[in-house]
Amino acid sequence: MAAEPLWQRSRLAERAWRIANHLIVAGLLACAAWPVVQIAQRIAPGYEGGYLVTAAALVALEAMLAAAEQALTRADFAFAARLIGAVEDVLAARNLFFDPLAARYLRAVNDLAARGYEAQLIDLSGPTPRAAAIRQWPILEDIPLYNSGQ
Repeated sequence: MAAEPLWQRSRLAERAWRIANHLIVAGLLACAAWPVVQIAQRIAPGYEGGYLVTAAALVALEAMLAAAEQALTRADFAFAARLIGAVEDVLAARNLFFDPLAARYLRAVNDLAARGYEAQLIDLSGPTPRAAAIRQWPILEDIPLYNSGQ
């Protein structure tokens, strides 16, 4: 297998930084929304404003970027590019997970959350999809994903 040219790898890194920039901005917006939710809850105690801080989508995007980093580490540039492309598709679609690979990651995050876990790392590249997730801090568990879709 021939190694990819350096310019392709550097372009992939540039795309990853561009996506990281979008995620940082999304994180900053979520942090800015949190005090507004807290103030609204003090004014109207029954108000549930947690939906303003969209957790599942951000966790799925973070898991995809972490998987892309692992793919780059093992020199699987094609899969890393696919993951980064999927993140770009989600961001271009205003955080809608139309891309099939991105939808699998979001489904895995939601499945883990329904089981009481917080996803830390999701690996859908192998024959058996797996996740590293936390149910009780700081214990990281290795969990098989059965309903991640193909």
